Amino acid sequence: GSYQNIGDMNFRGSVADTQPGNLTAGLGMTWQLQGLTSFSLAYDHAYLNESIDWRKRQHLGFEWTLPGIAVFGGIHQTYLSYGASFDAWILRVTAASYAEELGGGAYQAGDRRYLLRLAMRFVF
Repeated sequence: GSYQNIGDMNFRGSVADTQPGNLTAGLGMTWQLQGLTSFSLAYDHAYLNESIDWRKRQHLGFEWTLPGIAVFGGIHQTYLSYGASFDAWILRVTAASYAEELGGGAYQAGDRRYLLRLAMRFVF
């Protein structure tokens, strides 16, 4: 579990919404499969301290890891999330997509987002 934005975050002189504290509980499991392959599954239930649409609280995800590549996916606030990463010498390239609900309830104003990340790793 975790608690984020302790004490609520307020922005003076801004049109930004107050960011209330977020109490989250979850669990995860990893299975080490033959050799270097593993499979992870995780679930969490967010905003336990607020009364919002229960569908916006749900997060379920998986990651399948092979040597040099990882594939992941799941559900974030009722929307499909997916992506992959691979190692190319000292670079790790990750591409992903997820959607977030901007409305007060599920399926009101979904906003899809895309990510491309390049990370340099130093191996000694």
